[in-house]
Amino acid sequence: MLKSLLFITITLLLLPSYSFSQPCQITQVTATPLPCNALTFMVSVNLQVTNPTSPGFTLAGNGVIYGTWLYSDLPVNVGPFLGDPMSSYEFIAWD
Repeated sequence: MLKSLLFITITLLLLPSYSFSQPCQITQVTATPLPCNALTFMVSVNLQVTNPTSPGFTLAGNGVIYGTWLYSDLPVNVGPFLGDPMSSYEFIAWD
């Protein structure tokens, strides 16, 4: 019995501290198209974060990683994107 309690105690002490904290949540993501420049346009992306685990985030979409920024850089502009009526764009942010 003492051996089991010792193992549990040691295991709990070795667990990273973040396992007991609130999870990071990225919410209220907004992507606003900026005015066209010839046939392309940029997109302004903004988001809200609760309990970040790092000072920044990575933004990707459509199989492309657009970059990594600090939360203090928000909102960020990404692009240029082709401004045609057929294309659609997705944006995914993670901490």
